[in-house]
Amino acid sequence: MNRTERLHALTESLRRAGARGRTADQLAEDFEVSSRTIKRDLAALEASGRPIWGRTGPGGGYGLTERSSLPPVNFSAEQALALTTAVTVATQAPFCDSARAATRKVLDVLDPVARRRATDLSHRIWVDVGPSVPRRIVSVLEQALVDQVTVNLGYTDGTGQRTRRETSR
Repeated sequence: MNRTERLHALTESLRRAGARGRTADQLAEDFEVSSRTIKRDLAALEASGRPIWGRTGPGGGYGLTERSSLPPVNFSAEQALALTTAVTVATQAPFCDSARAATRKVLDVLDPVARRRATDLSHRIWVDVGPSVPRRIVSVLEQALVDQVTVNLGYTDGTGQRTRRETSR
């Protein structure tokens, strides 16, 4: 692994570690380099503007501050198409409207060549999706989930038997 790849992977490792961080020895073992190399890499990342913190002593280590942002995401045309297809098929999934909006954002940030290729490929795919629950009902249930409130439902099963159900967080 070259240094550029290692710096990127090191950043991602620190991001995944979250608030607990990682020690230089743990990182050195993961990347099969010396802890001195890791410390030089951490210094280079910090010098480049990465918000790295360090704690000394027992329980110490290195990490990224919580407010650090994710790096740019680079999707291939096929990956973007896979996302849009999955979201198209999941018309009754919770938060499918939000998923569609997120997919549009992904398409918006693709490089022009990948966006054009994903659009071209999308015209070749047909997804047969059955009838869905009215959006006004799904939206109320999604908001109840977000607000963590109890919902009372009237339910009719396949044999026509009616029951009342209460769902909560």
